[in-house]
Amino acid sequence: MWLSKVLRMPDLRLMQQITRRSGKLQADVHRQSESLSLANESQYLVIHRPSVRKLLDEIKKKGLIAMTEDELVMRFRGNLVIDGGNPYEEDSWASIVVGDLHFQIQGGCRRCQMVCVVPDTCERTREPLLTLVATRGSSMKFGVHAKAIIPGECTENAALTVTVGIPVESTSNNEVQNLCL
Repeated sequence: MWLSKVLRMPDLRLMQQITRRSGKLQADVHRQSESLSLANESQYLVIHRPSVRKLLDEIKKKGLIAMTEDELVMRFRGNLVIDGGNPYEEDSWASIVVGDLHFQIQGGCRRCQMVCVVPDTCERTREPLLTLVATRGSSMKFGVHAKAIIPGECTENAALTVTVGIPVESTSNNEVQNLCL
């Protein structure tokens, strides 16, 4: 009752999830599946700006809808947005390092119709899903799922804060590439 009055939203209630659930991503034989709270499929969703730019170019060619790069990034609702490199190279990433934080890439994110909802207005559009199907195939993968790898001993000097502009390093097939958050 108090929360509803303060936020001026009738019948608002707090929810606590007591049971933990595992992600739907296939767990590797040698690792345990991480425990998730109210997250969808994984702990983190990583969006790669060069891929966003490439998709936006394809959308603009159709001329059906006008949107900016930042608006398209918002549609994908990523936790980490990384810049640098080539479009869709995230499909081959095995891991990323953001500052002192290490993330294991768990695979591509299959997109649903939520990407067609404008976050600010809740308006529904046909894009970017139509272009995702045309350019990425019926699985409509865009962005990658990631899991934080917490070292056994975390030193006090470890930078456990992620900030804009922090260096990012990706690895794929033992090749390292420098990017930026």
